[in-house]
Amino acid sequence: MFWLPLPLGSNRPWAWAIMEVWIFSLFLVWLWGFWQGRFKLTPVFYKAKPILILFGLWLFYIAFQCIPLPYFFVEWLSPEAASMHALWTAHPTTATLSVTPHTTAISLLKSISYVLLFVLTLLLVRRAKRLRWLAYTLVLSGLFQAVYGSIMTLTGIGGVFF
Repeated sequence: MFWLPLPLGSNRPWAWAIMEVWIFSLFLVWLWGFWQGRFKLTPVFYKAKPILILFGLWLFYIAFQCIPLPYFFVEWLSPEAASMHALWTAHPTTATLSVTPHTTAISLLKSISYVLLFVLTLLLVRRAKRLRWLAYTLVLSGLFQAVYGSIMTLTGIGGVFF
């Protein structure tokens, strides 16, 4: 949580990759522990079912845009996307609803990692002590960013140290 906003707001492909690897790894570790019987689903997780269902629908919507579909189906669902694909290929047989499927796939990976981070927070912040540590982490991260930004602005450097 402390790391996520630091590398330029995690607004670079290398920062996304680090974030995704960490979150997917943490989730796999949690799943392994759950499978071994060391972890359990929390009451908060059960209460969050409606939002988790909405997140699941949202992820499905993004993933659906990356799936190659028959061209006539894309013409019916999104004539604009079909016309864009027709510009690149003379007689396309398949096309995606996304005009830039690679960018959509990157957004899908980031979205999955954000949803998994939300799920991990629901599953791991079970006690008031953990919630307090999470709050301390977020406040310290914000304080660090504010001090760092102030130093960069006041010294006139204007860029980043690293």
